Amino acid sequence: VLYCRDSFNEQWRFLDDRVCKAGCLGWILGPPGTGKTTTTMSFMQSRGMEEGWRVICFRLWKWGIVEFLQVDDGVLRKCEMPADNAGAWIPKFLRERAPSGKKTLVSIDGYRQGEQAHGFVLSACLYWVHRELENRRLVITTSMSSRAKKSSEQDANEKVEEMMVYSWTMEEYLEACRYDAFYKSVADVMKWSLDEEEGSMDEGEGSMDETEQERRSREIESKYQIVGGSCRYMFERRTDEAIQELRDGIEAVPDFASLFDMGMGERANNAVNRLHGKYRVGDEVHWTLVSRFVSMELAQRLGETFVRKIEELVDATGNPTLRGWLFEMLFFARIRGAGLQLTTRSEIVDDWKRCNVIRLEAMQIHKLQEKTKVARVCLKPLKWNQGGYDAVIVDWSEKFVRFVQVTTRQSHDLKLRYMAKCLQLLGIGKEEGWKVEIVFVVPEEILNSFSVKNVENKGILARYGWTRGNE
Repeated sequence: VLYCRDSFNEQWRFLDDRVCKAGCLGWILGPPGTGKTTTTMSFMQSRGMEEGWRVICFRLWKWGIVEFLQVDDGVLRKCEMPADNAGAWIPKFLRERAPSGKKTLVSIDGYRQGEQAHGFVLSACLYWVHRELENRRLVITTSMSSRAKKSSEQDANEKVEEMMVYSWTMEEYLEACRYDAFYKSVADVMKWSLDEEEGSMDEGEGSMDETEQERRSREIESKYQIVGGSCRYMFERRTDEAIQELRDGIEAVPDFASLFDMGMGERANNAVNRLHGKYRVGDEVHWTLVSRFVSMELAQRLGETFVRKIEELVDATGNPTLRGWLFEMLFFARIRGAGLQLTTRSEIVDDWKRCNVIRLEAMQIHKLQEKTKVARVCLKPLKWNQGGYDAVIVDWSEKFVRFVQVTTRQSHDLKLRYMAKCLQLLGIGKEEGWKVEIVFVVPEEILNSFSVKNVENKGILARYGWTRGNE
């Protein structure tokens, strides 16, 4: 089951009008996991069932093989060939499978600039098109940010046209999951899979009168913070699988400076990896990190210097997605580094000592009781939409807990049940003398105007000295 977001329909029209009818050489570009291949394949399967059309797809991988797919009379046929002699066997293959006089659409999927075998495939397909321009069509799908070393003269001769496919937005995910047939097809991977082994931070989170659509929205909002605009991770991977693949991607980056240099513009010619997203906001387009989770992982790993370098990049401060993450990235980089110095509305300077940051995953929370009681630590939840906090600083020797909400918004709700649940799971409160503090950390420019909009679950922290009604 496919959900046809606007980009799906735009890509379908591009393939139909510009490639098939106008005979343009089509390039479909954009970050991984945006649905480029799925849309192209659905179009080709549809076109292959039309009388008078043949469709062929060459799927290219980074190394090893070239996969061939053909829809013939509504039947999908597949085979694999070695990549090292692709330039030799593809011309013969096309002569046999796409004879002259037949309308044929060929797709090259997964093209990567600089891969020799990929270049051989593209060259062979272009030569095949030139032999019979009136009947032969070619489209290339790639996760590159742009085509390298463009030649205006050759582009004109080949009638090159490009289409950019953008990352998914939260609104598109929410709209897709409103449709029962689609949601049922992806429901198995939408649940927050990190909750399954042991106690969950969100146990009982949904209220008794929560509707089905509200439950779905809660699932999407939580997972979106991990996977961002990659619908592949949203709809094809469990949460734990997506986290592992994203962490593997971070480990595989050889040069973080070049990673962000590529992510901020069209000038790069490398393939965009799984850590990138490209978002269209109104008439503006922004390259950025794929998700909030990736941003925070990088900030903790590389520190404040790295965050400052991001701020200096062209387009960073004008990018609404990245701008909202930078402040939180800075917080975690500092608390793990040299510590923080904050100023209250009363102009009192408060120094927060540095401490290690430990991920607060639901399946590990009980183990943390014994593991961390001898230290002062900053616990960071993976789930962001619980509405209560972004960090929990715990000092067992001082019997002190500080919940921290880092935000750039002008106002924020205070949902105390999430703090109470966290304290319960950490085993805090079984003995007297614990002090619990809740702090909103905001940029200096909105310190005096910031407000707590609504307080929910009043009285739930009474055992920690919070008087009901005076929260």
